[in-house]
Formats: sequence, structure tokens, C-alpha cells
Amino acid sequence: VKVHGFTAQELERARQAFLASYDRVGDTTAPNIPSEALMARLLECARGGLPFMDAQQEVEHVRRIAQNMALGDVNMRARERIALLADYGTSESRAVCFVAKPS
Repeated sequence: VKVHGFTAQELERARQAFLASYDRVGDTTAPNIPSEALMARLLECARGGLPFMDAQQEVEHVRRIAQNMALGDVNMRARERIALLADYGTSESRAVCFVAKPS
């Protein structure tokens, strides 16, 4: 990844796996959110200035973001994160990062 980046096929496989797992989460949580969890989510959204979305809206939002992620953006973010990890060592406890399209 550091030298050649991800391939289009790797990105597509990761995208499909991620979306499939996210769809399952949306399917299982939609009608069964405990009131305490719902209130915590509402407060989290209010504190962060984020819109509150039900499970289906969130799945659709994530799907739009994932479908619009360009290979070049993913590779650029991956290289940035690899460089950041190099600055802090390679401990397994620190080797987690997220790659997202710039806002």
C-alpha cells in the first residue's frame, strides 16, 4: 500500500464487504433501539451538530459516501496514515486508521 496503493479491485471488494456489514447492522437495529440508547444517540447528535438519522437513513447515507470514494482519495489517505504511523511507531495498538473522502 505504501508504494503502490490499493488497486481498484481491492477497493471494490472492501467497499462491498463494508456495505454488506453495514446493511446487516441497519437491519438488526431499526425497530429495536432501547430508549436509553436512542436518547444517547439524540444527545450525541445535538452535541456534535449532526443530523439525527434513523437506521435506514444512516445506511443510505453511508452507501452514498462509500459509492463516491475515489481510488486516488483512498490511496492518498492511506499514505498519509502510514506516514503518521511511522512517526508514532508500529505498535499493533496504534495501527488502526479510517480512510474517508475529504469533506
